[in-house]
Amino acid sequence: MNLVEEYKQFLGRFLNGTITERSALLERGKDLANRLSSKSISLCYSKATEFSPDIERLFLYAAKVAFLVYGKGSPALEPFERDIFYYKNIKPPSTIVAEYEDFCAKNT
Repeated sequence: MNLVEEYKQFLGRFLNGTITERSALLERGKDLANRLSSKSISLCYSKATEFSPDIERLFLYAAKVAFLVYGKGSPALEPFERDIFYYKNIKPPSTIVAEYEDFCAKNT
C-alpha cells in the first residue's frame, strides 16, 4: 500500500472510530505523519522532484494526521503546522492552508 492510500485508510478509520479504536491507532498515526512528512521533504531535496505538486499535498496529509493524533496546541504538532503555514506566505497562498484550517475546525 502506498502512503496516500495508507493516509486515506487511516483517516477513515480514525474519524469513524470509537474512542477505544482511536486510542489503538495513535502510535500508527504518529508513525504515518512522520513518514508522510519525510517523503515530502525527500521530494523537496531531489532536483528531479523539487517542484512536485505532491510536496504540498503530503505536507497537508502529514499535518492532518498529526492534528488527530497529537491534538490542537500540542508541541509535537508544531513542526507539521509550520510546514503548512509556510505556504501562507506565498502569493497567492496555497489552497492547503485553508484546507488544513477547515479540517482542524471540523475536527476540534
